Amino acid sequence: MYIYIICLFIACIMMVITYKCALDSPFCIHAHIRTYIYIYVLLRHGLAKDFETANIFVPPEQVRDTVDLWRLPDRRMISLKFLAAYVLDADIQDEVHDSIEDAKTALLLYKKYLELKEQGDEVVQAKILELYSIGQQNNWTVGVEKLRRS
Repeated sequence: MYIYIICLFIACIMMVITYKCALDSPFCIHAHIRTYIYIYVLLRHGLAKDFETANIFVPPEQVRDTVDLWRLPDRRMISLKFLAAYVLDADIQDEVHDSIEDAKTALLLYKKYLELKEQGDEVVQAKILELYSIGQQNNWTVGVEKLRRS
């Protein structure tokens, strides 16, 4: 539950920073984020980029990034939209890029990853290899209806 709350919180904060909304001062936003960083584990897709943008250091042990969880070493990073389509059979980011939807999708991907991990590392590796195979077959196009499954 804590991960879900914090990923939604971070999504909201990143929207404020991205759109330069005058909801709070930048100093207050950074103070809030720093407080949560050391209390909770942070979950997101592409979290490192988000915090790099905000110029905030997050200890690696506090981060669960679905970009890294669903990736083979030295291979391409897979977009959240593609992962959602393949792993969750969900179509996201259709019209507008929504940070809240991204955070919820990252949470679902993380739960799915943990579910597979309980079955063993081999199951996770097999699923990720299958993911890369399908991605290459489909030229990494996204959308549930567009995926050809082998």
